[in-house]
Amino acid sequence: MAGTILRQSDDANLHERRMTTRVAREWVGIKRQNPYPSINHLNPTTFSANWDWCILARSVSDDVTPTKDSLEFEFVGRNFHHDAPLCVAGTHLASIPHRSRLYLATDLLPKMFEQQTAIIFQGILAWSNGGTIRFRTIALPFGDIVGKLKYAVGAFSHILTQDSPAHQLDATELFAFREGAWLRIEPDSADDKTPLNRSSPP
Repeated sequence: MAGTILRQSDDANLHERRMTTRVAREWVGIKRQNPYPSINHLNPTTFSANWDWCILARSVSDDVTPTKDSLEFEFVGRNFHHDAPLCVAGTHLASIPHRSRLYLATDLLPKMFEQQTAIIFQGILAWSNGGTIRFRTIALPFGDIVGKLKYAVGAFSHILTQDSPAHQLDATELFAFREGAWLRIEPDSADDKTPLNRSSPP
């Protein structure tokens, strides 16, 4: 990766890195000097993610850090419906099946609201039928028309394999975007860790 988990340089990981690099660059470009851009600046035709693997969620709470019960979807990419068929616009995040790719794509959205910046969550986990999933999700904050943080856009990429090296299973990493750098943080802590390459995301 950049990071320590997704070190492999195969085509799948290269695609994941390119996706997060591209999407993060576009988000930085539209937010300019603001902490995050307005949702009015989100244009699916120019935001170059695969929208079949994207989500848009909105906080229906006034809390600074909403829970999954107070985050609901406004859009769910159709590819997520393979293992989360009931999750559509209006569904709360708390209703997502745990063993689904939609769960991996959205599990740490409350952390994005807490950090009030973009985050990347990635890892290698044991998956169905004895296989492995290697995944990366980027979550990007957007404000409402008055500038309050209310929205999260998520883009997800992954690869499913049948190889399952034990030393790589159930390993995840989380990064937050701070002043042009991706900093490793703990999923249950807001403490920033060692900075990575300051010019590009992991």
